[in-house]
Amino acid sequence: MGVVQTAFAASNVLGIPLALLLSNRWGWNAPFLLIVVVSLLVGIVIVTKMQPVRAHLQRSPDRNALHHFLHTVSTPRYLQGFATTGLLTVGGFMLMPFMSNFTVHNMGIPLERLPLVYMITGSPR
Repeated sequence: MGVVQTAFAASNVLGIPLALLLSNRWGWNAPFLLIVVVSLLVGIVIVTKMQPVRAHLQRSPDRNALHHFLHTVSTPRYLQGFATTGLLTVGGFMLMPFMSNFTVHNMGIPLERLPLVYMITGSPR
């Protein structure tokens, strides 16, 4: 879990400035092509190097999956966590697309300097 969360944090801090830098230099589709290349490399490593994880299929579950699901969605503190995560995500995705426009048009920072702004200040999350 820590490695996955670290990857999310690194993508927020480094991903946006890198994507802006690539798009300023080679066009808007360069970051997407980079994602395709990295995904293909990771996929090849996964297919060739990872062993299947099947140990959890050998033991019998404690209870029915539906019972476990109903218990999860009926626990108030879980629902509070789910709602908070959902609202933060939706709020971030509603604001993030407009941050670069706001920075360029309202603050007067040139588009070419946007990667530097995001690198210094972090992502607009």
